[in-house]
Amino acid sequence: MDETDPVQPDDISSGGHPVSAGASLTDARTGQPLDRRLGGDLPCVVCKYNLKGVSIREACPECGTPVRATILAMVDPYARELMPIPRPRLVAIGLVAWGFGALLTALLGWLPYVMSAHSHPWRVALCTSAAISGLGALVLLRPNRGTRLSHCLMALAGVALYVPLIGLIWKLSGPDWVFEPFKFPPMSLDPDAPPRALLRVILDATIAMMLLLLRPNARVLVARSLALRMGRVDRQTMLAMVAAAAAAGIGDLVWLLLGDTRGAMGDAAMLFSRILVVIGSAFLTLGAAGVLIDGYRIARAILVPTPTLAQVIAAGTTNSPS
Repeated sequence: MDETDPVQPDDISSGGHPVSAGASLTDARTGQPLDRRLGGDLPCVVCKYNLKGVSIREACPECGTPVRATILAMVDPYARELMPIPRPRLVAIGLVAWGFGALLTALLGWLPYVMSAHSHPWRVALCTSAAISGLGALVLLRPNRGTRLSHCLMALAGVALYVPLIGLIWKLSGPDWVFEPFKFPPMSLDPDAPPRALLRVILDATIAMMLLLLRPNARVLVARSLALRMGRVDRQTMLAMVAAAAAAGIGDLVWLLLGDTRGAMGDAAMLFSRILVVIGSAFLTLGAAGVLIDGYRIARAILVPTPTLAQVIAAGTTNSPS
């Protein structure tokens, strides 16, 4: 999943222009320099530790939450990163299921190429794991109450693509194909069946389009995790998976167009095609593992209760001297 770059305290000024690390912050009304340390009582948005005396550049000594996240919650409790999530536990479970199903599908897809695993139970398990990933992706339809309608519609289209995706997986894993370990591609027993390379090109295009449609709403949850710093989220995982699917698709397209070519040119084209398909498929598998890891980390941030302005003010009043 992709990470949204945060606005650092050094980049904020009263006029909205970047401020260098060595420059001092000034009050817009008086022109006097502002202290970089909190002079009043301010409870941490996560653990309620009093941040008085802590630099705005630092993190809470108790739980590690950046001070800027607490300031953001106080001055803008309706910020996009902190918008309430209606069912946080369901969203957290869905994110993990999304990544787990995708990784399991990828791993099961490799089995017939490394051992004799082509059977009906394997075929059912392959499609079931893809369905689990699709069910988990449902939580991306509207991750929080501030999600844009256009992004919700894109996510809906992305989830809908799981239907043809599972259909293609079912077709590509059917009994009409003869799988042999360490041999690619499988042979077809049906002379009237469409070329396997054509089906794989459609499959790769479906995966790439699905990832692009789900990405905007996934970034919303990444931004929340980043604001609270609940575990680092790797950069550009979904875009890397799109590139991997494109590489595999190009390899299948080369096979489709030049598969019947004879001679040295045909052999070179087949070798190039195999390399692209293997590399693309391998990086798709690694990307699915990355999505699962990132999903678990983001789930931790989702389970942190969303602060409200009333809670922050009430806590600050309690900790302030009478």
